[in-house]
Amino acid sequence: MRKTHLSCAVIAALASNGVLAQASESKASIETIEVTATKRTESIQDVPVAVSALSGDALENMGIDNFQDYVEFLPNVVFQGTGPGQNEIYIRGAATTQSSITLSSVQALQPSVAFYQDEMPVSMAGRNLDIFATDVERVEVLPGPQGTLFGASSQAGTVRLITRKPDHAGFAAGFDTAIATTKGGEMSNTVEAYINITPTDDLALRVVAYNDKQGGWIDNIENDPGNGGYIGSAVVIDRISGGILSGAGADPVGMDARRSVNGFGPNEAAVVSPRNGQHVEDDFNDAVYAGARFGLSYHINADWNLLVQHTAQTLDTEGVFAYDPTVGEDKAVRFQADENSDEFGLTTWTLNGSLDKLDVVYAGGYLDREIDTLTDYTGYTNGGLFSAYYVCTHYIADTPADIRCLDPVKYYKEDTTSTRLTHELRFDTTMDTPWRVTAGVFYDEQEVASVGQFKIPNTEIFEDLAGPWNSLAGDKGINSDGGPFSPEIGFVNDITHTIEQIAVFGQAEYDITDTLTASFGARWYQIDDIYRGATSTRDVTSR
Repeated sequence: MRKTHLSCAVIAALASNGVLAQASESKASIETIEVTATKRTESIQDVPVAVSALSGDALENMGIDNFQDYVEFLPNVVFQGTGPGQNEIYIRGAATTQSSITLSSVQALQPSVAFYQDEMPVSMAGRNLDIFATDVERVEVLPGPQGTLFGASSQAGTVRLITRKPDHAGFAAGFDTAIATTKGGEMSNTVEAYINITPTDDLALRVVAYNDKQGGWIDNIENDPGNGGYIGSAVVIDRISGGILSGAGADPVGMDARRSVNGFGPNEAAVVSPRNGQHVEDDFNDAVYAGARFGLSYHINADWNLLVQHTAQTLDTEGVFAYDPTVGEDKAVRFQADENSDEFGLTTWTLNGSLDKLDVVYAGGYLDREIDTLTDYTGYTNGGLFSAYYVCTHYIADTPADIRCLDPVKYYKEDTTSTRLTHELRFDTTMDTPWRVTAGVFYDEQEVASVGQFKIPNTEIFEDLAGPWNSLAGDKGINSDGGPFSPEIGFVNDITHTIEQIAVFGQAEYDITDTLTASFGARWYQIDDIYRGATSTRDVTSR
């Protein structure tokens, strides 16, 4: 996406020296920021592991505010996916495989790079939490292979989004708005605000709110089968005759009466080509982030502190975020509305304090997420030998002349809910010696529940199959009532994936010299990974 950010606070054009000054300031902030890569707060120059970071000021200066933006500026870090809220992270090229969102996020492989907000892992197979980066202190990257302090999919590395916490220094507030232009696309706009108050010396509150509309730049153009456009079942194997059902303009000699369609002549269309006129739109891939974060910090006493935060966000997208070069630059041909609604609530709590020679930290969190997706699946019709099976009315017509191939437009609809509960208790030594020890226990419980429905057009005419044949196995589904589903639905996956893990970890460090540190770590873990599900399809064995 080609954007040019224009701050509303700056009207005049920036001189080149000003831009360079910003770059220098960003570089300086990166070199001096503190990180928690070892689960202690240390200067980035002193931490004895590989780590890179972007400060909050650097993120703001570069106009970085969403998942794709801040990953792009992190060294050795890339993302891959199908749009906002549908991405995975890769560090140094280490990966398992790219998940296919249209197959269902519940069936995707677990990520190899962990994504954290503060102390809470929020990774998800195929769909990492896309948190809008507002009022952020820094973003840290710990390239893998990871040590023993981080788990939860950290084999190839860890990316941490560290938020700004409530400040006990006193009142503060801020407001920022910006507009952006996209070459060949729509305008975008962002509004962000925060307020920090201290009702008492021991209590601080911080509230952040934002709304970010990202305009589209991809055009959904009209399908034109006569000029190289998508025909759908243009080449379909006719199971009755072994011949080929061809689209408009086919050789009449090759079209016998058995492949005539309800009165159409043999030189006319033997298939219904999809039309998308009602979905044609310029700049149709919009995205809107809206949310807020609430934080409370309480000094219990001189040794103990409590932090509680809650983040709520909605992300709504339309269209697709990849164009089809065969139909033109920044253009696509879609036959159904592509929509994605992603809503989450994330509550975290951290209690830290001191017990004699030990620093103690207990961190927990609960994530509740709902995703509703509608995806154009018409391209599946071009499945070679399977096309006729899905779109042609073989064996249900009384005469061959009644055989027809229906509109091949399809969609995939998925409703996914996800919950995650984590607890971590760890101890750090504070003795003034060359030795340092960090040890703790980690617990993680996840559940992803999904119902995915495939619309297959020819199944709409099987009225006699609209009952039990369109229900899931058994009396009810795993996450649904088991059906029967809408007559246009021809295939359903109803799956729940649960993961429960517990880990015990530790790491010891010894300063051999002022610039040389030796460390040893170990981690024991146990993971229970369970799938439960049911699949339903229509009984079309008689066709």
